[in-house]
Amino acid sequence: MKIAKAIITAAGKGQRNLPLQTLIDRDGQQKSVLSVIIEEVARAGINNICIIIHPDDEDAYRSVAGDYSRQLLFTYQHEPRGYGHALWCARDFAGGEPFLHLVGDHLYVSRSEEGCAQRVVETAGAESCGRVGGAGDA
Repeated sequence: MKIAKAIITAAGKGQRNLPLQTLIDRDGQQKSVLSVIIEEVARAGINNICIIIHPDDEDAYRSVAGDYSRQLLFTYQHEPRGYGHALWCARDFAGGEPFLHLVGDHLYVSRSEEGCAQRVVETAGAESCGRVGGAGDA
């Protein structure tokens, strides 16, 4: 089982602004929070990324995503109805496949070379977390 997709939820009222903010990363580079999150996903070997946003925010998100903006798919959550609903809005993107879910107002920081998202993806693969069926099914 390989996780090849990531969904970042960022449409909630309290989440919408943090990904647009700029910070200095651990290498001393100025970046948007969204870019840092996308880099974390890419570090896990995932390049197929959907971001759930409020419909009014796409231009702002594209502008801070920089070089990553071309590879992003944006899906809208028109009214804040929670994470479950946000993920439901991305159901066509997920296509019934396993995906990594990240929250847009969280920074994922690791003390090791291996990133947090990478650890989750590797653990999910090792434990067959996305597998449908019982033990012994092929």
